[in-house]
Amino acid sequence: MSVMKVITFYSYKGGQGRTMALACMASLLYRLGKNVVMLDLDFEAPGILSKFGHSVFTNNELRGKGLIKYFEEFEREREVPKDMQTFSVTIAEKTMNGTPVMLRVIPTGYAGSDGDYWTTQASIEWSNFRQGWNTGFYEDIKTAISRMTPAPEYLLVDARAGISEFGSISMIMPPDKIICFFSNDFASQEGIRHVLERHDNPETLPVLSRIPHFLTDEKESKLRGNFSDTLPTMFDKIFMLHSDWDLEIEPFLPIPHEGEVKNIRLVHDYLDLFAAACPEVTDDPDIITHFWNALGFPGKPETIDETYRVFRLRNSQSIMMNLSDNQRNVSFKVETFCAILNDIHRGLVETTHESLTEVEQSFYHAGSLAGANFGKSLMREIWSDPDNMPVKNRLDDWCRFDSGVGFGFMKSTELGENNASGKIVVKDNFLVNNRNRDEANLCSLFSGYIAGVLGEILDFEVDVVHEQSLCMRFTHGQESCVFCFSRKNIIEETGVE
Repeated sequence: MSVMKVITFYSYKGGQGRTMALACMASLLYRLGKNVVMLDLDFEAPGILSKFGHSVFTNNELRGKGLIKYFEEFEREREVPKDMQTFSVTIAEKTMNGTPVMLRVIPTGYAGSDGDYWTTQASIEWSNFRQGWNTGFYEDIKTAISRMTPAPEYLLVDARAGISEFGSISMIMPPDKIICFFSNDFASQEGIRHVLERHDNPETLPVLSRIPHFLTDEKESKLRGNFSDTLPTMFDKIFMLHSDWDLEIEPFLPIPHEGEVKNIRLVHDYLDLFAAACPEVTDDPDIITHFWNALGFPGKPETIDETYRVFRLRNSQSIMMNLSDNQRNVSFKVETFCAILNDIHRGLVETTHESLTEVEQSFYHAGSLAGANFGKSLMREIWSDPDNMPVKNRLDDWCRFDSGVGFGFMKSTELGENNASGKIVVKDNFLVNNRNRDEANLCSLFSGYIAGVLGEILDFEVDVVHEQSLCMRFTHGQESCVFCFSRKNIIEETGVE
C-alpha cells in the first residue's frame, strides 16, 4: 500500500487563492485516478465545499459531518475517534482499471444557516488543542485518515490563514510539502517569512498570486526578482497565478473534477505548480503535457485560448494606452470599423465613377502599402535575426501576431516549393464576420495587406487571391476565409524574356 502524501496549502493572509488551488489540485489528481482527501482546517471561514458547488455545500448530509463533530466527540469521550470515514463527505467516485477512486473532503462542519455549527464552534475549548491535550492528537487524525477506504494517496490540507493554532504549520500533521501563497505586498511577504523561519519545514513552493494578465515578460521577471532578492534562502523558484476576470465576475472551478476545462492562463499556471508539487504522479518525463492530456486537451499546452489586453484611458487627453507596450491605441467596434470602410468604398465609387473592380483594386493597393510597412517592421525591428529564421517560422510568427490583435485566427498552410505559393487561412475574419452579402467586399483590402506583408517576409512580390467560394461571407456555414498567394511572374509584367 502506498504511503499517503500530505501537502499543506497555507497563506498568511486570506484571499490569496489558496483554497481554489487546493480544489483544483484535488480535481486533477482525481481525474488521474488518485484517491484524494481534502481536509479543511479553516474553522472561521470554511470554504472547500463551496468550490464544488452550492448544492453540495448546503446538502443535509453534511449534518453530523466534519472536524467540528470530531473534536466535539473527542471532548465528550476523552478519546480520539478512530473512524474518520464517518466525518467525511464524498464529492465524486468512479472506477478506473477496476480500482475504486474517490474524491472526498473532511469539512470543518455543516455551516448552513439552519445548523448548529457556529454554536458548537464557540463552545469548544480550543485552548485544550493549543496546549496539546493529547500530544499525538494531530498525528492520530492523520492516521485515521490514512485508514479510510479506499486508502487516500493524497491528503491536501487547507490551513487557516495567519498565525494560530491551525494556521501555524508546525501544529498541523507534518506535511511532505507546503505550498505558500502570498501577494505583492509587504505584510503578506513578511508574514510568510515569519512563519517559515520559526519552524523546520519540508520542501516549500512559493506562489505569488493575483498577478495581472497584462504584465509583460520583463515586468513579471522583475517581480519575481524582487521576491527572490528578499527571500533568497527560502525559495529556488517563485510560481505565479494570474488573475482571471471571468472568475471574478462569476466564480467557477478552473479545473473541475469532471466536465470541460477552459484553456485559460490560470489553468496553465496551476499545471506548472502542480507538476512541482507532485512529480511522482506519473513516470512521464513531460509531466505538464501528461496533466494537459488528462484534462482532455490533445498535444502540448503551447497555446492559451484567451489573452487579456488592458488599456488605460487618460481622460484629460482622451488617449488610450496599451499597458503591455505603453503604446497609444484606438478602440473601435468591428461594426464601426467596417462601416467606415464600407462608406469609403461607396464614396470612391460615387465620386470617381470607377467600377467596383477598380475600387477593389484601389483597396488592394492601399492594403498592400500598409502590409509592406508592417512587414518591414517585422523584419527590421520585431525579429532580432530574421535572416536565420526559417520562412515557415516567420509566417507562423506573423500569423500569431496578427491573430493576437483580433483580425481572426490566422495560419499559413500548403507552403509550396521554394515558398513560391501557399495559403493564408483566416478563421472568423473580422472584415466579413456578421456582414451582409450586399455590403462592400472588404476582403480586397485584406488581400492587399497579406500581399504586402508576404512580400517583405518572402523577399519577393506575390499575388494574393481571395477565394470567394471559400469565404464565410458568401458560403453559408463557412467559418474561414482563404487567401491563396503565389509569386508574381515578373517576366510577364515586364515583357522581358
